[in-house]
Parts: sequence; structure tokens; C-alpha cells
Amino acid sequence: MKLERTIRINKVLRELNISLEKGISILNLGGFKIESNPNSKINEFEFEFLKYKLNQPKTEIAPTITNQITLSKLRDNLGVTQTVFKYFGNQNYNVESFKQGYLFFSNYKNFNDPFDCNINLISFEKTNKRKRIKDKEEILKDNFTKLGICCFSRKVDSILMWSHYATNHTGFCLEFHSNKDLEGINPLDVNYVDNYLQAEYYKNQKDAIFHVIFTKAQQWKYEQELRSIRNNLSDDSSRKIAYRKKDIKALYLGVNCSDSLKKELLKIVNEVYQNRIEVFEGNLSNSNFEIVWNKLLI
Repeated sequence: MKLERTIRINKVLRELNISLEKGISILNLGGFKIESNPNSKINEFEFEFLKYKLNQPKTEIAPTITNQITLSKLRDNLGVTQTVFKYFGNQNYNVESFKQGYLFFSNYKNFNDPFDCNINLISFEKTNKRKRIKDKEEILKDNFTKLGICCFSRKVDSILMWSHYATNHTGFCLEFHSNKDLEGINPLDVNYVDNYLQAEYYKNQKDAIFHVIFTKAQQWKYEQELRSIRNNLSDDSSRKIAYRKKDIKALYLGVNCSDSLKKELLKIVNEVYQNRIEVFEGNLSNSNFEIVWNKLLI
């Protein structure tokens, strides 16, 4: 017998003290398809499944460098996310990127964390008597300046993220379908660590590069970041990477988004995306320190 869904998931999330994204991810792992919306409802069985999974002991990842194996274990722990979120400020170039359908793959030097993609996370020391290949090291450092990184998050309801990356809640956020096919959006989770470890370049060059790109300090864990990377991007034009229109699932408008920006974004939804994506408007909760998302009928 099919159980009726009568429990509002937002109430469940507060009781279990978890985010909407984590709750949906756990339910997806159990084969339950629930819309990523705080107003969605679940049934008693799904509620019990959530509590059971949260009470299971977590598999800890031992201190080690970040490589493909580490990221695979991390994804197993977190679950494969069906959607990811990207925050945008209210600047014209962000609106233009939405209109033209591209994502900007940034130079790591513009990141707000000085340890992010820091080449010092790689050790170039050699344990044998062979000489270090200085030219090879310099080529690697030069190639890092041509690296492009596009950052996403597993969560849309972070007050801090909206403040830091969406111009104090005046910007917007796009929700992308992820992990659907090889041509789509397929970012990898960032590994947040307490231990400052260096990867040995001459032991495994590929692992060393992964370690630099996907390792961040534990203090940034609240961002729940995922990353896509591109190589050989020499200028701003080459850093604009197009995505497919069908890759966007929803648009979220910040709680302080101006009426003029809302109007402009909704016009893009209508004219460029033919109203095929959902639109949510953020409002402050009257009873909790959280953002309530109301779906707009367009």
C-alpha cells in the first residue's frame, strides 16, 4: 500500500538538524524521488529511513592526500548529488552569462582563500639520487595559471554563501542538473581537511595535481563545494564555457534582489529558456534564521 506524503520536509529538516540538500540526497540514495523544495512532503516510512541513515556510523577518511580514490570515497559518503547550485552576484556580467548560457572558469589567483590551489601543497623533493627536473616544475606552475575552475555547491539555503557570493543576497543562484551524462555538469566534491599534507610530485604527478585543486581547509566545509576544471585557458574569452539550456533546473532570486534585476532575469527565463526552468523567490522566515523559497508562477 502506498503511504500518503503528509509530513512537510522543512519541519523534518529542522528536527534532524540537516540541510535540504543532505535530506534529499539521503532520500535519493534510498530510491525516494522527492522534489528539492522545502515545501515538499514525505511519508512516515521516508521519515524513518532518514533517521535510520543519519544514525548509521559514518566512514571516516584517514588523513591522506586528495586523489581520485579519495574523491570517490568522499562521494560515496555524501551521495551522488542530482543537482548543484552556483551563486552569482548582481553584476551585469553575471546576468549576461545567464542570458548567453555560459559559465566562467576562474583563475585560482582570484579566489578568496590564499591556500586554495596553492602550489606549496606539492612537494618537489626527490627521495633518490636523481636530479629534480626544474623545467618540468616550472611548466607545471605555468600551466596552473591557465587552469580554469568553476565552483558549485550542494546547498542553496546558506545565509553565508548568499552574503559572500551573491552580493549580500541581492544576486541570484542557478540550480543545474548534474551527473546525468558525460556532456553535462559533472563537478567533483572538494575534500576538506584538518591536516596540511603535501603530495609528492615525483611519486605520482596526477595525484599531486588533484591534491592541489580539490583540497581545502576544514574551515570552508560549510560551503559544500564541488568543482569542474578546464585546462589551457589563456584569456577571459576562453574561460567562458557554454552549457546546454536543458542543464538548468531552477533560478533562485536573493531576498534582497532588486525589482529591476528580477524583471531582467524573468525576461531571460521567458525569452531564452522558454519558461522551462522553475523560479523561486527568497523570503526571510518569521520564526527561524533561514530563507524560505516560494515558487513563482510564470
